[in-house]
Amino acid sequence: MRNKKIITKIFHNNISKLKSDILINNDSITNKVSLNKPSIYIYEAKFDNDTKIKFVGKRKSKKIIINGIALISNKNIKIATLLTKNRKIFGYNKSYIREIIFYKNVNNDLKKYLINTKGFYYNNITDIYFIAMDYINDSEKIVKKDYKKILDTITDFHKTYYNQKSSIKELCLNYYEIDDYKKCKKVMLEMFNRLDNKKFFDTNKILKINNFIKNIDNEYKQVLFHQTLTHNDLSPRNMFLNNGKVYIYDWELACYQNPEHDLIEFLVFVLHELKDNEIKNIIEYFKKILCEKLDMEIDNNTYKKIIDFNVLEYVVNRLTLLRMANNKLKLKFIDQMTININRLIEILEI
Repeated sequence: MRNKKIITKIFHNNISKLKSDILINNDSITNKVSLNKPSIYIYEAKFDNDTKIKFVGKRKSKKIIINGIALISNKNIKIATLLTKNRKIFGYNKSYIREIIFYKNVNNDLKKYLINTKGFYYNNITDIYFIAMDYINDSEKIVKKDYKKILDTITDFHKTYYNQKSSIKELCLNYYEIDDYKKCKKVMLEMFNRLDNKKFFDTNKILKINNFIKNIDNEYKQVLFHQTLTHNDLSPRNMFLNNGKVYIYDWELACYQNPEHDLIEFLVFVLHELKDNEIKNIIEYFKKILCEKLDMEIDNNTYKKIIDFNVLEYVVNRLTLLRMANNKLKLKFIDQMTININRLIEILEI
């Protein structure tokens, strides 16, 4: 009933009949964080004027942040407190309303890469938002030959917002200051070292990662010159491929940071499908098209620092959160991501 009222407000039309089905994804972290209450449905609405529409409705609230912290911390009060105090650095900051602001304000030329939005609803009292989007029925499986097409697409976002700090406010992007990293070193160390790291990393890598955390604010200073809008959750799970065209959705974690974060995140999801030389070729391709679009050059030594920072930052930030949550979720792909990033560290000789 509540969604019926929301949909009526979005479409400015009274509904005579509403049918809904869960958009099922058994590996969906979002649904798990929502305490197994699905947040995305396919709706079929019939209005009083006999018009009909089929669309996807995405409904979320601020509770997803509270639930996420509880899941990651496993209700450990110390970890939960540290996560709450430092939630900006872990991407929670305003994540539950970011998509509405993003979809409304993103550059019009980039909307061709987004799922078309039909309307929005936000209640600032209950902190609930609802987005109505087109339903894409025929999504093609994303395979190796599509990877460069995906990088071509995301670098258009990188180009448009490159070194435009005004986009942080305009698009409600998450953004890390040097002090944010300095403040969160304690929780990063605490969380990373609570994990079963010896299962995935050798002793030297664990030592290197710990040293990186202790110096992460200084490492961050070296890459601050090179920032833009990033999706910050760039995986095949958040893409559609339809008639050869890539659509990227789920922008609730959108961030202002190095564009290479998107590259690393994407690689971590697909690395096990690639040979070493293919991985190196993809990284070279990303650098080439990004520099061409930005009409700039980055020397190899500087670019290695950027890549190294984003690989290690991913290990100690986003992947650590996923691995901690996985103590309860038991999703195989998260272990695979950890195996993949260990291999990436070796290939890149970090």
